[in-house]
Order: sequence, then C-alpha cells, then structure tokens
Amino acid sequence: MLRFALGVWLLPVIRLFPWATLVANVFAAAIIGVLYSIRRGEQPSGFWYFAAVGFCGGLSTFSSFSLETAQLIKAGHYLYASLNVGLSIVMCIALVWWLAFYFKS
Repeated sequence: MLRFALGVWLLPVIRLFPWATLVANVFAAAIIGVLYSIRRGEQPSGFWYFAAVGFCGGLSTFSSFSLETAQLIKAGHYLYASLNVGLSIVMCIALVWWLAFYFKS
C-alpha cells in the first residue's frame, strides 16, 4: 500500500522519469541498512524477516524498475534510462553500505 501511495503522491512530478520506483527502492534500501545495523552479529529473528524481507521486499520493486527502464529505452529516452539505472544502483547500494556498516544503533 505504501508503494502505491508513493506513486499517487509523486504523480504530479512524474514526467518521463520513474520517480516513485526510485524513491521506493531507495527508501527500502535505507530501511534494510538500518535493520541490518541493528541486528548485526545476531541471528535473524521473526521481526527481521517481517521487516527486511516482507516490508522492504514489498516496498522495493526490481520488476517495476526493470519495466520502466525498458520502456524508457524503447521510447528512445536513453539518458533517463541511464540515470534510472545509475541512480538506483549507486544510491541503493551506497545507502545500504553506509547504514549497515557505519550507522551506530
């Protein structure tokens, strides 16, 4: 539901770029980074699976990212497609890395 709400909320600013998917994926990456930082060294709990796998997995969406990128390429919007791929990969991995390994819980 949160993923859908992000799409509706960001609809006025969506032109050619898939902002809702990018924001959802970055937000989920930040949450999972914090969750990993909190549980570091401990065995995964039921809460970990619920929050990391369930919530973050449901919020982030690789399939939408893939489809929207493919649509941008098909429409000839190569710059937007490249930005989508670059921003998504760099921002998500950087956030997880920073929050999971340098965030002080």
